[in-house]
Amino acid sequence: MSHRNPPPLPPPNIRHTSTAQILKQTTSLFYSNPLIFIFLSSLLLTFRSNVHSASHYLSSLIDRDPSLKSLLSRLDFSASASASHLHHHHHPTYRRRRAFLHLSRVGTLDDDFFSGDSDFDRSLFRPSSRKPTPNATFVIFSDFNPDYGFSNSVIDNGISFPQIVKPGVKTEFRNNVTVLSEEEERKFVESRLDDSNAVIDFDFLIKGFELGHRDATSLFFLAGVLSVTYAYVVLAFIVSYTWVNGIIFLKVVDHLVGNYRSFLRTIWDGSNIGLKRLSGFILMKWAVRDALAQLMGIFFFGEIEDHYVFFKVFLRMKFMPFANLAPWVIGHEWESAGFIAVWFLSDLILGFIFAVDSWVAIADSRRGGREIVKEGCHMLLALFCPAFEIRCLEAVICGSFGRWLLRKMFGDLLTLVFQSLMEVFFMVSWLVFYFAARHKDDTSVGKTFGRRELEHFLHLAR
Repeated sequence: MSHRNPPPLPPPNIRHTSTAQILKQTTSLFYSNPLIFIFLSSLLLTFRSNVHSASHYLSSLIDRDPSLKSLLSRLDFSASASASHLHHHHHPTYRRRRAFLHLSRVGTLDDDFFSGDSDFDRSLFRPSSRKPTPNATFVIFSDFNPDYGFSNSVIDNGISFPQIVKPGVKTEFRNNVTVLSEEEERKFVESRLDDSNAVIDFDFLIKGFELGHRDATSLFFLAGVLSVTYAYVVLAFIVSYTWVNGIIFLKVVDHLVGNYRSFLRTIWDGSNIGLKRLSGFILMKWAVRDALAQLMGIFFFGEIEDHYVFFKVFLRMKFMPFANLAPWVIGHEWESAGFIAVWFLSDLILGFIFAVDSWVAIADSRRGGREIVKEGCHMLLALFCPAFEIRCLEAVICGSFGRWLLRKMFGDLLTLVFQSLMEVFFMVSWLVFYFAARHKDDTSVGKTFGRRELEHFLHLAR
């Protein structure tokens, strides 16, 4: 009786060198496992819907509450707003960009509290030979009454702290502010600007700084709702994308090696893989995109004077890393168009850099963030042309341009459904690309990457 050895299993289909081959393999995977990929698409659809709902809720919360809208419009605490306007009137060629979320001119990064110009300031922190700036403006806090802790010596029309303030004196603000009308205040500020040696009363700077109990309650309520909502969105983002990436990785590897796993088992094992190996990387990816959105918001929308409009733009900036919610501000059309164009290009480049990093992080959890990005870029260079073409297709279909075009044709709901489905499709295609690039790179240095290496990945689920 003869015993025949079983025929060797065919090698997994991972030898791809073109975009067409990669997309064909991805389509085959979709048709072979429709249930699991539709489920993952619905998971991303739920997340995207929650992001849009959260953004709409926070915007409508202000629109429905006139007190909040009025409060945001009055939140410019700095008295320099009027001064800035008058200064622009006298010097129209000078234009200063406002700080992002600039609520007060006092204490911005431009005017660091610990970076004074006097010799006394600099001697405390670092030696400097710099002389006081000519025509500098000194600030007098009161009338230097000796009862308040001041000596009788006031030099150079200003304050010399080592000589005036006595040791152990505590600063105190007294309620002796003279209330000026709007016209008197304008004339006062204009006269102070014209006088290069003017002495400004500190009480004038804190005029209007007080908030009523109702306004303070409304402000804390708004900050609380914003914080809780944003924390929920960040947590949902991390959980959703770790689950989706982990499940895709496990399902594709099972398909390539011919391993069977039930639907529920695939969901459970794949989500565990994603949570264990991708949480840190997904958080880092969000942080980078969030920082990019904030910097672009500073550049394009930093000069919006209306705090109500600016707050709504700020909300869009905070949700940009999760969905394509680029703002369009009436009256700032050029800035809005510039932001959308630059964001599209930035997202294209950033998405290209991070394209296969999720799969690198799952395949080798010992790598740090920098090593993951470096290895991902190395895989992209191994098959650069297919990688660039796939990324361009992904950016057009799943990006802001595709969303705008699909909304015009099919509406918001179908657009979200289609883009969620295509996002999963491109995740699978990037995993197929990663295996193809890994095979080519290992083969070029005399190594092998095939069934044995893929089966080793299945041990991650055990």
